[in-house]
Amino acid sequence: MSPETWRKRRADINILNEFFEDQKIDLDKLRLMRADMTLVNALQWLNRKGGNKCLYDLRNSKMHGGIALVMFFDIDDVSKFPIVTSAAKKFELSIQSKSKYATMWDLDLLLSFIATQQEVIGRRLMDMIMALIVAFTAARMMELTRLLIGGINIDEDKMIIKIKVKKGKKEIENNVEFSRQKGKICPVKAMINWQKDDECMKGKQDSKHLILLRR
Repeated sequence: MSPETWRKRRADINILNEFFEDQKIDLDKLRLMRADMTLVNALQWLNRKGGNKCLYDLRNSKMHGGIALVMFFDIDDVSKFPIVTSAAKKFELSIQSKSKYATMWDLDLLLSFIATQQEVIGRRLMDMIMALIVAFTAARMMELTRLLIGGINIDEDKMIIKIKVKKGKKEIENNVEFSRQKGKICPVKAMINWQKDDECMKGKQDSKHLILLRR
């Protein structure tokens, strides 16, 4: 076993030990418990605990914590038991859905940073918004398939752009929200001006006003 593998395994066993201490589970009590349910309860405890490294800790605890329980109970790989696999997948999906919009889709935050670095207005701002949407979908390991003029809704406070992204064979709809800005750097104003532009109107390809298509 390499030193790096041993370091990772030891770190994740410590997480399992924290669970035992928190739940007041000693060795005598552990011997009376089922290995698969013990690992599921540990993963559930870790999921409730949360934190920035929750997903990383969850995956590694399933693997390395499972190996520790295999050695203790002298059984087959407990991390591959159906109940453990199902629970781990459920927790992973829960964590990913919680973090998705709060982190990867906050385009306003990035635009505000750009505004402090350089003056970006008009067509250049519009091009940058489009590039950011493409970049953010790529960061989610997704492929942007459609962005329609008909899917853009603008009110007094914000603009919501409906996009379609492709992850594997599944096509998913997402809403990207932009707030109106008081200064010169306002993506909402940029979109309104862009829609009035002759080149934008020439780009109509169907009744839904297709403006971006990447396959």
